[in-house]
Amino acid sequence: VKPRMRFWTAALEESQMPLARLPEVAVCGRSNSGKSTLVNYLCGRHSAHVKRMPGSTTELVFWQIGRPAQLCLVDLPGYGFANAAEEKRLQWTEFTLWYVRARKNLKRILLLIDARQGLKPSDREMIAYLERHSVPWQIVVTKCDTVKGKDLSKRLTIMQEEITASGYRRMAGDPIPVSALKRHGMDALRNTLDSLK
Repeated sequence: VKPRMRFWTAALEESQMPLARLPEVAVCGRSNSGKSTLVNYLCGRHSAHVKRMPGSTTELVFWQIGRPAQLCLVDLPGYGFANAAEEKRLQWTEFTLWYVRARKNLKRILLLIDARQGLKPSDREMIAYLERHSVPWQIVVTKCDTVKGKDLSKRLTIMQEEITASGYRRMAGDPIPVSALKRHGMDALRNTLDSLK
């Protein structure tokens, strides 16, 4: 059963953020990594609801999960997003990075990696930033339905070997392969969220 959710607020500066009274899990990744789709399926909403939310790709969007609320899911702007003015892009990038390092009730970052593309330099830069600021993180491999079984297994193995060899200290769990559209792996992801409430 999907938890009920409701839109809480969207923020592009500290004064717009909600009080830090709930544990927060933030979803981040490159643009088009499947963030909106994943957030929707986790929270039981159709994908159009998030896509129609003003600023959903350019602001930090806070969702309360559960009635009463037990957890806050934060949809972060995708990095690598190019369809915006440079000044605006810098503003939300700087605010996102500030949120990640400064938010005291942030329990984990879910770093979304497209199964078709694997880890890119921008993903490694984000991981290095999270490590530097001691932020727990975990990879979620998205769009796994778009890669054939044997090829997917190979890609996951390569990714696991890379992150294991890197000796990351803040990695909070093994990568979770999912397909939001096919509903594969979603129970494992929900269990991870439940453990952070």
